[in-house]
Amino acid sequence: MGFFDQFKRKKRAPTRIPIAVPIVLFALGSLILLTGIIFPDETSRFIAQAKPVKGKVIGIDKGGGETTEPSIVVEYEAGGRKYTVSADYYSQNLSEGSVLTVYYDPEEPSRAVVQTPDSMYMLVNISGWTLLLLGGALLVQYYRARDYYRKT
Repeated sequence: MGFFDQFKRKKRAPTRIPIAVPIVLFALGSLILLTGIIFPDETSRFIAQAKPVKGKVIGIDKGGGETTEPSIVVEYEAGGRKYTVSADYYSQNLSEGSVLTVYYDPEEPSRAVVQTPDSMYMLVNISGWTLLLLGGALLVQYYRARDYYRKT
């Protein structure tokens, strides 16, 4: 045995992982990724046929207490009438009186959406991809361990 042989990495048995863990992570990642793709697409379709108008933030709820999600209330004018729309969105740069773009349905002006940054959907997509890849990596680990223990 040579001097450097003592520093060689010893082979260890791979860690066993229950098959449910990678499958659940993979499925959850797929579901989140699908959500991140579908919702922006529905919003884009609505915005394509809607009319843009400037709206003013009249209320901000930063979450906590009864509501956990931060939300804003925006007032806008359409056809000479004032309407309000709320959105589950909050930014540190937002304050009452801030001006945002609101898209409303010309046939039903009370139906509207507030333009939110695309970064919100990007975060959902990154989370989905992360869980999907983690589930895939754990699935590979599961099969490596299974094959190892079948041989021994």
